[in-house]
Amino acid sequence: MKKQKITIALTILTLLTTVLFVAPSALAANGSTATKPNFFQGLITFIEQKFGLNKDQVTAAVSQYKSQVKATITPRPTLSPSQIQAQEKARLDKLVTAGKITSTQETDILNELSTLSTQYNLNGLTGTQRKTQMQAMQTALKAWATSKNINLAYVIPFQGMGGNFRGHGQWGVKPSVTPTPSQ
Repeated sequence: MKKQKITIALTILTLLTTVLFVAPSALAANGSTATKPNFFQGLITFIEQKFGLNKDQVTAAVSQYKSQVKATITPRPTLSPSQIQAQEKARLDKLVTAGKITSTQETDILNELSTLSTQYNLNGLTGTQRKTQMQAMQTALKAWATSKNINLAYVIPFQGMGGNFRGHGQWGVKPSVTPTPSQ
């Protein structure tokens, strides 16, 4: 019976942690972690009370799971500004080849993105400040694209930076950790 409780608790813990692993980075981006209680502490207390388990065992299981997940995540490589610009040029070249934008529009987009990247420096900012800067940059880019009669979908890749990575854990990787019951 005790093994079954632990297995159920670890299964619930695995599901909740996998689904909510994106939450800490989202909360950090909003700057709201200081005002809200720690999610994992609340989860530990809930599992302890729900299944009548020892809090130290549950805490150890959560820590072990977090370590396993972190070990399976491979961070994206950091790209230099020139590498980012080369990728953007390749993406826009494909759009020119497909006839979706002209080569003049491609040049205009590259110049505008370069201007905005120097105008809006995101280094050293808090999550809230970064969000504000990104919104300002996006607003400026939308206004610019409208004035140049360029479809915004061709200007902002990945639905406004990161749209293709949502829901896949940190760095766009789905964690693949299976809990191991302990005694």
